[in-house]
Amino acid sequence: MPPRYLQDYQAELYGRPPHQPQERAEPVSETPETALLRQEVAQLKGMVHDLMDRVQQYEQSYSEENSEEEQDEEAQQAPYGANYPLPIDKGPQCGKSKGNIAIDREISLSRYIGKENPCWCLDRGKKDDSSLSSGCSFDTDILSSPESSSSRSSAWPVLFQVPRFSYDTELQLDRANAAFKATGTLLNPDTKLKSAILNGLAEKIITYKVYLSDSEFENVAEALILKHPCLKEPGSVSGYSGWKTSLKYKLGNYRTKLRELGCPEVTVNALKQKPHGKCSPAYAVKKPKKAEVNYCPAYPTGETTQTLEMIRVALLSEVQKRNNDDKVAMMMDKTFALRREEVVREAPMIADFKTRWPALFHVQEVSSEFKRITTLHLQSKFFSELDAHSAILLKAYSKKGGVQGKKIKSIMVPITQTDSVDVRRECVLKGLCVYLNEDPEKLVKEYMTADESSGSTMAETVFGIFVMRHEGAEPGDAPEDVGIILEGVEVLNNLGSVPFAVAMLLALAYALNLSYPPELKYTFEALQKIIMELDESRLSRKVQALKTYLCR
Repeated sequence: MPPRYLQDYQAELYGRPPHQPQERAEPVSETPETALLRQEVAQLKGMVHDLMDRVQQYEQSYSEENSEEEQDEEAQQAPYGANYPLPIDKGPQCGKSKGNIAIDREISLSRYIGKENPCWCLDRGKKDDSSLSSGCSFDTDILSSPESSSSRSSAWPVLFQVPRFSYDTELQLDRANAAFKATGTLLNPDTKLKSAILNGLAEKIITYKVYLSDSEFENVAEALILKHPCLKEPGSVSGYSGWKTSLKYKLGNYRTKLRELGCPEVTVNALKQKPHGKCSPAYAVKKPKKAEVNYCPAYPTGETTQTLEMIRVALLSEVQKRNNDDKVAMMMDKTFALRREEVVREAPMIADFKTRWPALFHVQEVSSEFKRITTLHLQSKFFSELDAHSAILLKAYSKKGGVQGKKIKSIMVPITQTDSVDVRRECVLKGLCVYLNEDPEKLVKEYMTADESSGSTMAETVFGIFVMRHEGAEPGDAPEDVGIILEGVEVLNNLGSVPFAVAMLLALAYALNLSYPPELKYTFEALQKIIMELDESRLSRKVQALKTYLCR
């Protein structure tokens, strides 16, 4: 049983009747330890009463209708020291209920007596730091962007994962799967259950893409009956052909809803966007054709065409400053959706687009743009896969005969003259063109620095790489210049080597939404689908034969 003075204190604190002392024959003398304890309790009692008064003041402030904004400002600006009132958090998790006031009272008590809540202190520290770093300047808003403008972070999976449906849907499917395992009975889903399943699948599909190929629809339907075998269709050879057809209709209806909500990836194909006289839904459908993950993303939250255009205009001056790469990168990331909208909707000329977006035509930004679109790191992926396949590719080249074999042998001569990695990669890439029955000179054109006619010839190039060499240069010597030309415009230069220029050219085809030239379509298909492993499930006959050989 606690001492009497603690009982009296508890009675006063909690409103219970005070302790009634019993009559004693002789008074008990108080020891020094007891007197010290009584003194400490008296001090604590005064401190608690003082703190209770403060808490009551905060409770009263909650009843004032116009005080919320002022309290938020004071809570952000006031330092959290022992000599200042403790602000009460009014975040979204804290309402005006008595329960929340009680929580704040416990926090106040623990802080006043020196027992701080570590989690609470950490949250306060974060909030304080953010308030100190926040600002109203245009630059700060750009640099403090909390999220990337990319709306998707992963490509279409190799194996589609069927999501969990609603509770009642999962309950029905679990019982039906158990019955199927026990007796082999198939489930005949009613309209409500089938609609719930299709809606769940459509919502999962949209996280990857809005336009699916026939094989991708088949993958989803197959994954569905593998996870829920009770949904197999008895009249179907595959067991899921009906589900595949239903998914196509469901996703079409889902795209209609997205179009009404203004999803840019769908509205870009609205009839009002079609040319006059060609208002057919099937005409020139703009959708990912090279396994783009973020083909035409939505604007970042809170941004409009006007605000992003302001950032684009500011970017024109920022790109001319020195040592400003980080800020330019942040601004380019934030305007990604606006840039993709221009590229997809308007298909501008390269010269005009370079004038509007000069920052894009730098090596670092080309790589970053490729990553935003495909979620892949360009250089590491390209060169690691190219080097991994080089030995088998060289073996395949050596087996070629006839005219192709002679061309490949002449291309491979520099490998025997130098140990340069860049020379080896260049020979492998040029040999790939010949192996696929295409002309490597359509991809890479070499000029001599003394050739005065090179300028006019380069201006006629639509899609390719130029290499400037000195007269009499050896195979291992570095070229004078390596660059890329699109529509007669030199968009990149000083790339150092042909393999690096090929990687940049592939990335520019994605960044500018360009189609591969017909005379190099198999070469770039192999680079995209075998080297970069983008959309590797759909291959042409030539590229499929090459991939089969590489996988042996």
